[in-house]
Amino acid sequence: MASLILSTIGSALFGPVGGTIGTFVGNSIDQALISSLTPARIQPSRLSTLKVQGGGEGAPIPLVFGRARVTGQVIWAAQFKEHDKKRTIGGKGGQRVVERYYSISFALGLCEGPIQGIGRMWVNGEVYDSSQTTYRLYLGGEDQEPDPLIEAIEGLDVAPAFRGLAYLVFEELVVTAFNDRIPNISVEILAPTPAEAIRPRLQDLARAVCLIPGAGEFAYATTPVQTVWKPGTAQAENLHVQRARTDLCVSLDNLARDLPQVDHVSLVVAWFGTDLRAGLCRIEPPRRPTL
Repeated sequence: MASLILSTIGSALFGPVGGTIGTFVGNSIDQALISSLTPARIQPSRLSTLKVQGGGEGAPIPLVFGRARVTGQVIWAAQFKEHDKKRTIGGKGGQRVVERYYSISFALGLCEGPIQGIGRMWVNGEVYDSSQTTYRLYLGGEDQEPDPLIEAIEGLDVAPAFRGLAYLVFEELVVTAFNDRIPNISVEILAPTPAEAIRPRLQDLARAVCLIPGAGEFAYATTPVQTVWKPGTAQAENLHVQRARTDLCVSLDNLARDLPQVDHVSLVVAWFGTDLRAGLCRIEPPRRPTL
């Protein structure tokens, strides 16, 4: 409409040249009006700097005996990655929104190695379910090889192996929930004592164990089992240690870590009675879990 009006006015005042100029100006006005009527695209601000957990040079390397909670030091970090997630608010023709989040890969030095493994993990002071994160643990042996992710970024001949240092490598940790920074991470370290280093440990002498308890109906289930009491209300039957892994899987991992020489496991399987009345009771094996 603006192009038609300005073209007519320009032609009347300045002839054909005025009409051409009026048409050009009118088209620009029409496009600006049409653009203002289309849904706006909202984009969040970009992350300019990334605050990281302590990683200063010259920090002492802890020496751990037994069990201890250690706060890690950042010993290597890649550039943070930006990810865009696009969605539309209000259905078809609604407002287009771009949600931006960031992730980063980094290595966290723990203590002098070698260690046996790690236990619990805390993030910003709260117990963290580490099964939700991709990470690799290096026990700190003198023969450990560089991490493949660090090699891919730094180069085969440049990537350090951090031999003699126990450390964790976190891969693509999303930092949105941690105010766009590497959170404060502390880990429970499991390491041998000086006495265990001198004489054989009982843990190294054990060759067989008895796996109990076997009284739970789903104690040996390798997949999560839940009892649904009512719509929206459920109770986990075999998820008491971590939210994503069953109790059996966590227990077997701890067994392999604490008793490395065990190669035989005696499995106790409990059968169940169908009735409290002795005359009507039948002894049956556990039922197959219904997922």
